[in-house]
Amino acid sequence: MKPDFYHSLISERSRKLVPSCLRGVLSLASIGYSIGSRLRNAAYDHGWKGIQHADTPVVSVGNLTAGGTGKTPVVGFLAERFRERNFRVAILSRGYRALKSTGNNDEKLLLDRLCPGVPHLQNADRVELAKRAVREFSAQVLILDDGFQHRRLARDLDIVLIDCLNPWGYGKLLPRGLLREPMSSLRRADLIMLTRADLCPPEQRISIRDKLEQFRGTAECVEIAFRPAHLVGRNAETASIESLRGAPILAACGIGNPQGFSQTLERLGCRIVGFERFADHHHYSLDDCRHLSHEALRLNVTAILMTEKDLVKIPSDFEFPVAFCAIRLGTVISSGQELLDKKLNEIAIRDE
Repeated sequence: MKPDFYHSLISERSRKLVPSCLRGVLSLASIGYSIGSRLRNAAYDHGWKGIQHADTPVVSVGNLTAGGTGKTPVVGFLAERFRERNFRVAILSRGYRALKSTGNNDEKLLLDRLCPGVPHLQNADRVELAKRAVREFSAQVLILDDGFQHRRLARDLDIVLIDCLNPWGYGKLLPRGLLREPMSSLRRADLIMLTRADLCPPEQRISIRDKLEQFRGTAECVEIAFRPAHLVGRNAETASIESLRGAPILAACGIGNPQGFSQTLERLGCRIVGFERFADHHHYSLDDCRHLSHEALRLNVTAILMTEKDLVKIPSDFEFPVAFCAIRLGTVISSGQELLDKKLNEIAIRDE
């Protein structure tokens, strides 16, 4: 099922007979998913499944919904904050959809760029990864990427990201909606971060905080904006964003939230004359590159612009007929800096 059609389906934009029937099928599947999710959480909550502790503090970064909430840039941001405090950091992740050519996935390829020198270990067994990170790299802080649902490894700080552009995944569990767990699971989180807070109106942020109050008993959270810093090429060369202001561009992305990317480009003053959307974590083939090249020539654009998460997966031996680059985003705390500092300080103290 294509991403655009799936999102159109679960968001109920179409009320016709066939989409309504398909939503009914998805609703039935969600019942089974809900039962499985609740039983799994109950097993951990009541000690029927064991939780193992690492020999050093663990910070988990996860989300409640499927799709892009900005986990990768936040993981990189936190890794750099701990490195600034002279802590040895390691990142642990499952390694979802690794590229056959390198054995690495898009998150690792991007994080290697964002925080060079930070070990990034990938395996489904995060408990074993934690032991290895301490043993081989003398890690003092472990950052668990996409860890909210991975409860087997204990964490000292459980961060949940909520995307302000689609905070509750249409309010229903997978596959009928995008929720990976019931919203009551937010009570497990130690810290909530609202990502892309600058891209939604104030009244929507207030509504999100009201929901947090309802399910957590507190609306306390950190608000984050992903602000464009500069353009970056495949060889990590950089250029000013101003060079594309007002220019016709072809946008392309294979991420969980293309809407956020589109709004970022519009705020930059880029003139989007074409937008190619691929599935989340899409692996770009030579045929994909040829298609993008053809579209770029047909539309007579100045450049093809992607997210950096897409850029790292473009085959290195393909030459595009026009300028080809990505936007490097910086993570900015727009609200809640004191709360974040307090939580990070608590982790730093535990390691002493």
